[in-house]
Amino acid sequence: MPNLLCPAGHVIDLSVTPTPGERVYLPAAEWDDLVRDLARAALKTGQDEQLIAEAISDALAGRTRSFYECPVCGRLVFPDETPPLGCEPVPYPEADR
Repeated sequence: MPNLLCPAGHVIDLSVTPTPGERVYLPAAEWDDLVRDLARAALKTGQDEQLIAEAISDALAGRTRSFYECPVCGRLVFPDETPPLGCEPVPYPEADR
């Protein structure tokens, strides 16, 4: 698998599975379709826990998208964008006590 270049110039190594710093997200518009797919997958497999887990994993993999946290600078990199979009984390101010 290729590497991903963070907008700050750091290389994110995608050759390791699971990739450290990889996160997944689901577009909100696909939520109902995903729930339907998960229910169908569970019904098809019967009671076998391993088959249910595999069916759910397949349904999730087909609907979610990955983004990555740069291990050097912490930017979140979205490779589905062209060029890949990078967002810097913004620290929250300390709460007044």
